[in-house]
Formats: sequence, C-alpha cells, structure tokens
Amino acid sequence: MKKSIYSLIMTLLLTACATGITDEQPVVAGHYIKNLCVNGNFRAVPKDFLPSLETSLQRKGMNIVKASEDEQQIQCDYLIRFKGKGNKRILAMVKVDVIDLKNGKNNIGTVLYERRGEEKARVKELSLQGQTDLIINHLFKNY
Repeated sequence: MKKSIYSLIMTLLLTACATGITDEQPVVAGHYIKNLCVNGNFRAVPKDFLPSLETSLQRKGMNIVKASEDEQQIQCDYLIRFKGKGNKRILAMVKVDVIDLKNGKNNIGTVLYERRGEEKARVKELSLQGQTDLIINHLFKNY
C-alpha cells in the first residue's frame, strides 16, 4: 500500500514539474467572473503578454476591462494581478493571482508558472500563447 501511494505521489509531482505549474490554487467555481482588470509589471514580461492573456481569457468566456488603477475598484469586480519575468518572446516565470475586489480584496486563486524541465521544450513549440493558455487553464480549471 505504501509503495502505491509513494508512486502516485511521485507521478503527480513529476507531472506537475513537466507542465511548468509549480504551485496552484484554482479559482473555485461559483464566482461569476465575466470582466477582469489586469495589474502587473508589463516591462518585465513579453510585450505580447497582455494580448495573449486576453485571448486565453476569451476562450474561458471572460474579458479584460481596460481601466486605470484608480478606476479598477469601480469598473471591475475581479482583478488579475501578475508578477513575472521573461524575454521578448516567452515567460520564464510568472505568478498570477485573481483578486475579488468586491469582497475585501481577497485572493481567490493563484498559479505559479516556471519554465523548466520538459516545459522548456514544450515552450519552443507552443510559444507565449501556449504558456498563457496553460496558466489560465490551470487558474480557471473549474470553469
């Protein structure tokens, strides 16, 4: 029994490392998320990150609302906050949080993505859009 549990845990760990997602707390179903504001350091990520993020969210039926930081509290119920780094074409690492602005700015979902291991080869084939699709699919896997 111990061997089967150990092998199951090792399989899950290796699968998580292979996908590039090293830590995840997906958004729980039940939040009606349609429009999101985005906040983060856009200078540290590829210039096409926002359009890629927008495309990935649209596939989940969500839209990005373009609002200044002062207007975000008024125009958006939810906020995607990110912190990452990368080069001109791909992400090396990014942490993405979903914040519920209407209920006390609570963090309702988090994903940490790191390009390492088998993910490096996968990124060469799929590029930035593949990376953002993976991140959003893990973040909103319950949607």
